[in-house]
Amino acid sequence: MQKSIFFILFQELGEDFLKKYGVKLGFMSFFVRAATMALQEFPVVNSVIDGNEIVRRNFIDMSVAVATPTGLLVPVLRNCQNMKFHDIELVKYFIYLGNC
Repeated sequence: MQKSIFFILFQELGEDFLKKYGVKLGFMSFFVRAATMALQEFPVVNSVIDGNEIVRRNFIDMSVAVATPTGLLVPVLRNCQNMKFHDIELVKYFIYLGNC
């Protein structure tokens, strides 16, 4: 069975990522970065309709569910276009810590 690229990256980069940023590398950061890149490529998907106008936003906000011991929380990640993998993982980590 062939390993997915994610598991290969986790194996090769996971320990260094944890040492450098103090949080584990997870799937959420890959998902958020991929979705952000897709929204940048197709900005009409990130637009809103205001009356008869299509308003294109110059920012990308995203909500992602985070499992905590007390239940699911759905933080809004603001300005995802400016976030790096460690920024995304840190948000998830602090949400988790705040709800233990």
